[in-house]
Order: sequence, then structure tokens, then C-alpha cells
Amino acid sequence: MSSPTEAFIGWIRRDTKRSRSITRAAFVLLLVFTVVVSVRAFAIKEVTIYPEDGQPVTIKTAALRVGNALAHSGIEIREGDVVTPALEAPVRNGDVISIRRAFPVTIHADGRQIEVKTVGDTVGQILALAGVALNEFDRTIPAVFDRIQEPVSIEVVRVEHSALNVIMPVAYKTERRADPNMDQGQKRVAQTGVDGTQEVSYRLTYENGKLTGKEEIGRKVLVEPVNQIVYEGSRVVPNTVKTSSGTYLKYKEVRTMEATAYIPGTPGITATGIKAKKGIIAVDPRVIPLGTRVYIPGYGEALAADTGRLIKGNIIDLCMPTLNEAIQFGRRQVTVYILAD
Repeated sequence: MSSPTEAFIGWIRRDTKRSRSITRAAFVLLLVFTVVVSVRAFAIKEVTIYPEDGQPVTIKTAALRVGNALAHSGIEIREGDVVTPALEAPVRNGDVISIRRAFPVTIHADGRQIEVKTVGDTVGQILALAGVALNEFDRTIPAVFDRIQEPVSIEVVRVEHSALNVIMPVAYKTERRADPNMDQGQKRVAQTGVDGTQEVSYRLTYENGKLTGKEEIGRKVLVEPVNQIVYEGSRVVPNTVKTSSGTYLKYKEVRTMEATAYIPGTPGITATGIKAKKGIIAVDPRVIPLGTRVYIPGYGEALAADTGRLIKGNIIDLCMPTLNEAIQFGRRQVTVYILAD
């Protein structure tokens, strides 16, 4: 019969043999798994490639990664191209690989020209990828949400706003009041007008540093203007006529006469020795004495300073500056105010 010590040593020897058997079995299983996985990984797989710039093609490949499969099939991937699944993704049987071809886009911003490659995103996304930030009021050409699908140039317009306050005058108004104690045509300034002042606010718009807009956004009166007060005579004066210029002329007699027109001849000296010009009329001295001042509506003030062979009786001849004006005037009835001395 063995001792307790011999029994313990025997048990340890038997357990060690069992552990070695288990370890060998695990190693064999791991080796088989690795072989199976490797066989599967290197198995021939069929995938279909859809390049954006060509016809779809189906290939058989033992490549492990999408990038390797494309390289083995002779398809070049250029900068900016987007491949789905990604180039690093594993290749599986039946995969569909799509290729979106990148095209060049030129960005003009902040005095710089940036060349980027894109597969066709919005202007805003392209700018973000290129590291060009847009501020609140900036705009782009094409617009920021436009989708780019071909080579194009993008311009970034930097827009800034600033305020401008300007002090400007406020023109006074003139109040006209009738004064029955003054004759028509007379005026009296009772209160002199004084301009006020106001602050006008503008919103200035700058695009790429250049002023492109100026918009008024508000006004504030700082000093109120003082209106001018003018009294005008309303008392009717007998025997006065209001001229086209607004003045009043006193007359002593009114006549209705037949009028013709003429132009100065050569040397153009009148019967009284003065030169003929607009404002000189020819009269019959027996009807209107030479030297008489008259007013004719539509012609103006005039001086009777000439005579004529055909100017007899109730006829006057008006001197005109040009032949065309004389022809247009023709012959007509006019009212002649004989002015007071």
C-alpha cells in the first residue's frame, strides 16, 4: 500500500497529461479555423464596378480590399474621387462598387485663388471642405445652396455693413398770409425763416471692401426749423394788371388792337433812334404816342418807339427776336394796357 505522498505525486502526473492533451486539441482547432478563414479570404469573389465616367464592369478577384480590387482591374482612382464602399473596406462576393469622379473647382476668396477637387456638392459644402468660412452677410456666385456638377469658378463676395450719421439742414417753410391793409403786389416779411438741423442715419454696404450701397434708415430732428411768415397785400388797387411774373402794373387805359410781328432789319434803327429788339413796338403815333410804355399779355412790357408805313390806326407791330417767332405770332387781336407814368 502506497503512502499519501506517493498518491499525491501520482495525481499531479495524471493531471499534467490531461492538460497537455487539451492544449494539443485547442491548437489543432485554431489551426483548422485559420486555414478555413484564409481559404475563404483568398477565395475568388465576383464584384461589379460602376465608374461614373464609364460602363459598369463585373470582375472576379481574390483581393482582400476594395482598393486592391480596383487596382487589379486597372481602374485608376484619382484625387478627390469617392469610392463606395471605401477603398479600405473588405471585398465580399457580390459587392457593388461605385466610383464618383471628382472634377476641379476654382475658388476666388479674400484675394486668393484656391483649386479643389469635388464630386459635386453644394457651393457651401465645397467652401467648407476648402476651409473658406462664410460670414453672416457674405454671398457667393453661384449661390451658396446651388449644387455644383461640373468644373466651375466660385466667387466669394465678402459683405460688410456699417452705419453713417450725417448732420443735415431742415429747410424752413414759408407761410403766406393775406393782409387786407396792403395793396395787391406788396409783401412784408413778418418773421424771417431759419433752417433747422437733423441727423440722418445711413446703412452702408461694402462688397469686397468697395462701397456698393447706401440706404437711409432713419432721421431725427435735432433743432426744429423756424417758418418764415410773409404777409401779401390783398387790397385791390384800381387799374392794375398782374403780369406773368406775378408783379402788378398800374395802367391808365385798356385797348383791344390788331397786332402783327416783325424782325429787326438792317441797320435796325427805329423811328426814335434806338435799336429794334424784343420789347419795341411800332405804333401809329396818332393812336399811341411814341415813348408810351405798354403791357401786352403774352408779349410783356414794351415801349412804343417805332412807326411803319402800314401801321395805321388801331394796329401795332411787335418786334420779335427771330423770324420763326414772328411767323408763329402771325396776326391776332391783343389787349394793350397803356401804363401809367
